[in-house]
Amino acid sequence: MSISRRGFLQGTGVVLVASLTAAKETPAEGLHQTLPARSVAPSNQKWVMVIDLTKCDGCGDCTRGCKAMHFVPPMQEWIRVYEVEDNPAAGPYFLARPCMQCDNPPCVRGCPVGATFKRTDGIVMMDQERCIGCRNCMAQCPYGARSFNWGEPPHTPAELSQPYSMEYNYPHRKGVVEKCIFCPHLLRAGKLPHRTRCGLPVA
Repeated sequence: MSISRRGFLQGTGVVLVASLTAAKETPAEGLHQTLPARSVAPSNQKWVMVIDLTKCDGCGDCTRGCKAMHFVPPMQEWIRVYEVEDNPAAGPYFLARPCMQCDNPPCVRGCPVGATFKRTDGIVMMDQERCIGCRNCMAQCPYGARSFNWGEPPHTPAELSQPYSMEYNYPHRKGVVEKCIFCPHLLRAGKLPHRTRCGLPVA
């Protein structure tokens, strides 16, 4: 039986559309269900972080406080402090750079499984239970504010004494991405994120 080129292409298109429709209706078994890009926060407050660079002396106390509270693995810093010298006449200054909790986060758009999402109070969360380790969020982040656990992190008894919670992001594990999550457990209790000198949140 002969068939024209146009007829062949039309028939192929119908089969392709039918296949895509079937795949959409019956997702592959074992795939994560994607979470919405935004989730409802426990309060109506909206949070931002304001850092007064004129007061930052580069001491690193904020980084050490964060590492202590969240048992941040070695070689990671959820709050990095840089010494910047972009104007020789003005001299160097220090720049504390946690996750910027972007208003329209490219990391959220880039996560294929909803492991990273933004709450309605402005905080960008990270769920290691859902993370598949693709690291696309790291590639999308313009600030380099995310880290990846290539191996099993060292643990302490205090870290392992609690079950995993997104609000602490520990116990840490191999093969997932981590970042500053703005200490949501402290915000819920009416306290500021754990810090000692810099990084003052404003509601």
